[in-house]
Formats: sequence, structure tokens, C-alpha cells
Amino acid sequence: MEHFKSLVTNISHYFVTKQEKGISLISWATSIRWFGWGFVEYLIPIFLFSFAASYTDSGILKSSYNIAFLLALPLVGIIANHIRGKYLIIAGLLLYPFISIGYFMAGATGVVLYVVLARVLNGVSYALDNTGRQTYFMRHVPKKRIGSAYGYFETLTSFWWILAVLTSLVLVEHLETHHLFLFIIPTTLVALYLILKIKEDPRDHHEKDWYKKISIKAYWESLQEVKLWNKDLKHLACIHFISGIILSITAFFLPITLYQNDVALSQIIILMTIYSLPGLFGSPLGALSDKIGEKVLSISFFFLSFTLLFISLFESFAVLLVLIFLIGIFETTFVLATQSRIANLGTAGHYGSISGSFSALGSIAGIIGPILIGFTMDLYSLSTASVILGGIGVVASILYYKKHHRTT
Repeated sequence: MEHFKSLVTNISHYFVTKQEKGISLISWATSIRWFGWGFVEYLIPIFLFSFAASYTDSGILKSSYNIAFLLALPLVGIIANHIRGKYLIIAGLLLYPFISIGYFMAGATGVVLYVVLARVLNGVSYALDNTGRQTYFMRHVPKKRIGSAYGYFETLTSFWWILAVLTSLVLVEHLETHHLFLFIIPTTLVALYLILKIKEDPRDHHEKDWYKKISIKAYWESLQEVKLWNKDLKHLACIHFISGIILSITAFFLPITLYQNDVALSQIIILMTIYSLPGLFGSPLGALSDKIGEKVLSISFFFLSFTLLFISLFESFAVLLVLIFLIGIFETTFVLATQSRIANLGTAGHYGSISGSFSALGSIAGIIGPILIGFTMDLYSLSTASVILGGIGVVASILYYKKHHRTT
């Protein structure tokens, strides 16, 4: 472990200057918070399904998070243009202990209302945390290194995430799922301590009267801003939206389907751990995104979608492990390339709102995707849903690549 930590430190020094200590603090804080979530995250689909009568119902429960996220995001995005990113992260972290308690109470009492409350709070907290983090990164990291910075973040967070997931293999044998949610509280408090250590920086824009910017008009203004985007941003937004729908299959419905087919929880956890492993290669993949961001974006999305076509056609668990690992690689590359492109196409005064708008698109996809896929699975099967959406993704990636090829 010490060797790995040393490696991560050396990689971070390669592209983050001494003035960017805040980047390291945010990365470590998020890693520790995600460590707490890692004990239970991959069991959440099954946990939600236990409160549902159908795949569609489970999709609706999942979407409640995205609905809250979407409603909070325009306000958060506007505020992010006028406030330090650090303060948004702190506000988000303060909600996580209540989320932990909500999930715990749902499992202890069997009352679905606690699930809904926890999901809604989770959506709001992540809108604050994610937008604050992305805004801070975009303000403090040079555009040419944004992919590398996110790669460092991805590597570090993935390591601690995977360590927690592997630990959960032992914990699930001794604890109920709802007990695992309680690990979120102590790790969140440690993360909060680290974020509080970030020093004030004149580049992290802050206005004393930022609260005056809060208005219901933020929802309309966010739509108006999208209209002002150039064609490159709009094309990127389209493929980002499609990816958000597609990825609900692997991250949510695949674990449920396997559980329904009597696959052991330990095997499901192992499978999803393999899915997360490519995050450890975030640094080199992020550096690749900085060099050839747009090409690697379309190519990675093509192979992600193409692999998805076959995800439910094989009964062999070994083959499924290989496919899910490939999807993880292509997904990680695609996400990092997308972040790099957003930073390069955006302007300094609008990082918060652009980041918020892209997150909003992902959230809309997160609402539509689970319900659409769940409905398709109730009527047909997971394989039908994966073939349809995988095919759409393949076509979208080809069109995006052709557009790029024509304009460069």
C-alpha cells in the first residue's frame, strides 16, 4: 500500500504544482468519503429492488435521486459562478450523515419513505459536492492538464473505493446491508476536516453578495446558457446524455438481474469490483485525453456501446468478468475525455454553470434511463434493453466521430 501511495504522490507532482495543494486535498477527501460508500454502493441496486414490485418500480426509486439532483443543480450551478468551490463541497458533505441515517432506517423498519428521503437528500448533496469539486478543478488546473488532474483524482478515489468494496466481501457475511450505510458517517467527517484545510485562493472566485444570485430564474438562465453554447459543446452534450441512459444497465440493472438469477452477493461484489478496476488507470487515461481528447472520446464511447451489446448474451461468469472490465475501461476513458473537452470548450466565467448544465443532462438521463430500461425489462429482458441501447450508442459515436473528422 505504501508503494501505491508513493506512486500516486509522484504522479500528482507531475502535473499539479505546489500551489495546487487544494486539488490533492479534494482528491483525498473524496477518496475517504467514497471509501465509506464503497462498503455498500454496489449493493444499493439490490437494496432498492427489495422495496420494489417490479424493475420499473426499482427504476423509479433510483430516479428519485436524479430528480432531486436535477432540481438542485441549476441553483447550485449559478451559485458556483459566484462562490468558492470549497464552500459548495462543505455544504454537500454536511448532508451525508443524514443520508446514512435515512438508508439505515429504511432497512431497519422496511419503510420505503426513508429510502425516498435518503435518495432525495443524496441528490441535493451530490449536486453541491460534485459541482463544487468540478468548479474548483477548472479554476485551478491549466486547461492542458485538466484530463491529467481528473486522472489523478480517478486513480486515487478508485483505489480506496475498490479497497472498501473488497472489504465488503467480508462485511456482508456478518452485517445486514443497512448497517453498512453507517460507515458513511465517520468517513464523511474526516473528508470534511480535509476540505476545511483548503486555503483561500484569489483564483477561486467569491462574491460577498453571492446569495443575491439565488433566484427561481436560475432554471430559465440555465436553459438560456445552453442556447449560447457553440456546436462542439452541444454535440458533446448529446453524446453525454446518451451515455447517461446507457450506463444504467451496467451500474444498476445488471447486479439486480444477477441477484434474481441466484448469483451470490460475493460474486456480484467481485464483478462490480472488476468494473471499477480501470479507475486505477485514470492518470495515464487522463493524460491520453489531454493529448487526443475528442478522438479518444468518440472511440471509447463506440467500444463501450459495442461491448454492451453482448453483456447479457453470455451465461459464463468468467466471460462476464472480461466484458465488464472492458466496459469499465471504455467508460473511464470516456468520462475523463468528456471532462477534458468541457474544460477546453468552456470559458472561465461560466465553468460553474457549464459543469452544472452537463451534470443536469446526465441527471435527466439518469431519470429516463432507469425507468425506460426497467419498463423494457418488465416487458422483455435485460438483453433486449442492452442490444437496443448499445446499438443507439454505436450509431451516436460514429456520427460524433464523423463530425469531428470533418471539422479538424
